[in-house]
Amino acid sequence: MAKILKTSVAFILVLAISLTLFACSQGTQTSEALPASSGDSMDKTEPSADSAAPTEKVFEKQVLSFGSGSTSGAYYPVAGGLAQVINESIPNINCIVEATGGSVENVRRVNAGDLQFGLANDFLLYYAFYDDPSGTFSADEDFSNLVAVATNHASLTALVVPANSDINSLADVVGKSVSVGAPGSSNYITAMNILSVYGITEDNIKARHESFSETVESFKQGLVDCFIAQGGTPLSSVIEITNSVDCRIIPIDDEHMAMILEKYPFYFKSDISADTYKGQDNPVQTIKTWNTIFTTKDFDYDLLYAIMEAWYDDGNLEYLKTVHNSLKDMNLQEAPNVTIPLHPAAEQFFKDKGVLD
Repeated sequence: MAKILKTSVAFILVLAISLTLFACSQGTQTSEALPASSGDSMDKTEPSADSAAPTEKVFEKQVLSFGSGSTSGAYYPVAGGLAQVINESIPNINCIVEATGGSVENVRRVNAGDLQFGLANDFLLYYAFYDDPSGTFSADEDFSNLVAVATNHASLTALVVPANSDINSLADVVGKSVSVGAPGSSNYITAMNILSVYGITEDNIKARHESFSETVESFKQGLVDCFIAQGGTPLSSVIEITNSVDCRIIPIDDEHMAMILEKYPFYFKSDISADTYKGQDNPVQTIKTWNTIFTTKDFDYDLLYAIMEAWYDDGNLEYLKTVHNSLKDMNLQEAPNVTIPLHPAAEQFFKDKGVLD
């Protein structure tokens, strides 16, 4: 009897020690910390504790690099939030964010394999993948290996004029001073694309190739008749202008909206909500283009599916919307609205969620 008791005690001790060691090993499966994003937006909330991707597959340890943009722009904190969800949800995966020059650099470096994920304006992905009339990418560059993952946040275009201006439509800017952005920039490309459906080129206007901050000062001095500004809404530059000068945000009329949507598949009809800017009492019809997460065809299918499950988990999606104001647009229903082919895992995920046929 004593022998059985001793044996039972020994077994219980071994079992207790084993359970303790197992619990400790589970508690140490944490990812390395992300680089800090600009500002304190990453500290607002944490991803849902119960939002681990439901996949049962265990992935080998690996590091993923996510190309963003400058640390003062929207892309850096946005990528930071997306990376943090990956790190908190999928064991053995450490996603780090790289500050980059933005869309064009991300397109080239993801294509070259230097980055596994990137953010880019959707029309730049379209130009890289299909045909580039803007000259941003050269004809000998091959981007056929790129695939989209999901739209992420939208950039809207604001057409800003002084309140006392006689400009009521973009058709009225002929001969006027128009700030269109630096040649080759996404703002410049969108500005010229919109003007083209009105039959306007740089030959018809006094084009100012200024940065947003330069345009703010020029507008205040009365040197700019119209500012065409694309970006996450509200744009800080437009806020500064409208807070300093009485302005109007002019709409894109229905006729020219239809022409834009027919000619450019990467633009979508949208509205700048009422009261977005000072003096703007009503919604203003405009266009939006998506900023898209992308990768390459050879990205691991199961891992990407697990990442998608994590990003679009209800709790994590609510967390991401607190990371940066522009992510308020992030939603599952519009996520498949991309203009280059989807990665097969992303396509299947959207089908499984019922948002893609």
